[in-house]
Amino acid sequence: YATLARGVRFVPRGEPPYYASLDVAGVPREAPAPDARVIRVERRLYGIDGKPWTPRDLKEGEALIVRVSIVADQDMPDALLTDLLPAGLEIENFNLGDGKQWADVVVDGINIGERASQATIRHEEFRDDRYVAALKLEAGGTARVFYLVRAVTPGSYTAPPPLVEDMYRPALRGVGKSVPARITVVQP
Repeated sequence: YATLARGVRFVPRGEPPYYASLDVAGVPREAPAPDARVIRVERRLYGIDGKPWTPRDLKEGEALIVRVSIVADQDMPDALLTDLLPAGLEIENFNLGDGKQWADVVVDGINIGERASQATIRHEEFRDDRYVAALKLEAGGTARVFYLVRAVTPGSYTAPPPLVEDMYRPALRGVGKSVPARITVVQP
């Protein structure tokens, strides 16, 4: 930072024209503040039994069900949910396991085996550090998406907030609260 604060000087050599491109990347010190002016987004965690998870230390190997609820004030045929994971957790794809194990699990009145009917998902990705879903949102309707995470690395980690924005109108966005703000994973 100190070097950048003193300024950068570039002395071109050769024949013009010259072209320059400058990229700056970084991570903010503070999470973005919750913003529900256009889109309300809420993340809740549940045990694999479907009961709400009470924040406590997670044992390495323990799994949680994540439910993200989204309500938009206007139609958004091209909404994008990006839910960053706290370090120490990894996503597991519900669709790759035995569906029978989720047959009797009910989260917030929704049978996990029938979760696909809770949102119009056009595309979803289970990445290393985030869950991403392209959604069609209807004004005033509630879309609910579910995914599974597992505690894999001991430590104490900040939980980033969920973010939903219109892919082609990024000013239309919503930022949820980070609940809980920290997640701790311990060895069993």
